[in-house]
Amino acid sequence: MPKEAYWIGMAGVVPYMATSLSTVYAAWELNNVFTTGSGALMNEKTAELMLQVLEPIQIGYGAAVCMGNAK
Repeated sequence: MPKEAYWIGMAGVVPYMATSLSTVYAAWELNNVFTTGSGALMNEKTAELMLQVLEPIQIGYGAAVCMGNAK
C-alpha cells in the first residue's frame, strides 16, 4: 500500500475522532451539570443540543469508516 493512500485514509478518521471526543465532552458536561448544578463551559441545554447534533454525525462517520475498511 502506498504511503500516500495510508495517510489519506488516516485523515478520513480525523472527523470521526473529533465527533467522538466532542460527544464524550458534551456527555461529561451534561453529567457535571446534573451533579454539581453548573457546567464548566456550557449549560445543560447547550450540552444536550450538542449531543443531539453530534450523535447522528458520529454514526455516519463510523459507518463510512467501517465501509471503507470492508473493501
